[in-house]
Amino acid sequence: MQGVLALCSAEIFIHPLPLPQKLFHVKRGCTKAAFHSIQTGNSAPVRVPPRKVPVHLRLEVERQIKKMLKNGIIRRSTSPWLFPAVFTAKKTGELRICFDYREPNKLSKRAAYPLPLPDEVQDRIGGATVFSTLDLNNGFWQLPIHPADCEKTAFSPGPGMGLYEFVCMPFGLTGGPSSFQRMMDHVLDGLPFTMVYLDDILVFSRDMAAHHRHLTEVFRRLLYNGLTMRGSKCRIAVSQIHYLGHVFSACGMAPDQCKVEAITLFERPTNAKQLRQFLGLASYYR
Repeated sequence: MQGVLALCSAEIFIHPLPLPQKLFHVKRGCTKAAFHSIQTGNSAPVRVPPRKVPVHLRLEVERQIKKMLKNGIIRRSTSPWLFPAVFTAKKTGELRICFDYREPNKLSKRAAYPLPLPDEVQDRIGGATVFSTLDLNNGFWQLPIHPADCEKTAFSPGPGMGLYEFVCMPFGLTGGPSSFQRMMDHVLDGLPFTMVYLDDILVFSRDMAAHHRHLTEVFRRLLYNGLTMRGSKCRIAVSQIHYLGHVFSACGMAPDQCKVEAITLFERPTNAKQLRQFLGLASYYR
């Protein structure tokens, strides 16, 4: 994908963008700019027994665990903490392994660091005509867990399948999004031509020459901080961009029609759960 982006930048810019191989490495990055801490005070370790893995899923679960071990995302553990894995299906039908961290989340100190709102983007992009969106490669996994807290993420895929702990931040931990947002705000601090929402980066400029300079600086910051991007999800130097459920262009901000359609086509709720789903969807555009 790095080659495709290089080709794209050569067609768009007078001078091609610098695209260091390390920035688009297939392996996840691992920043040294921050850690995620799990602050549980003096609480005793919690142990929640693992759940049985359905027979037809066992081989795929083992394959994914081996892959995570190989990639340095998890390691074998001797932790006194234990939490179960949960299995769901992705939109593609592939198996997704999640982790039930409800118990440690009850004990953890909650972070107050805020996430940005779409209105902030609109306020800042006035006059911009060129936009790029950059996506980190498995962003959460690029933020390490504080070494003293890794044991608090310990999990077992199922009975008799071992004990593991995360080296980098998994989904599902309270304060995880805030820690990641804080880290990204630190990495891109002082760059007024950027907005970042978790692992989605927006770069905006008044013209192509400025956009080339801005992207070059963003790439330099990401590389310096050990972060890598997923080239297949990056969009470079376009006049209109989809970001945070909205469409941004030189004309300003408008709702993403796909999101609007999802609201208008939502079936009439018949129970409390469906009503909550609809309210969550509709309240985004309040």
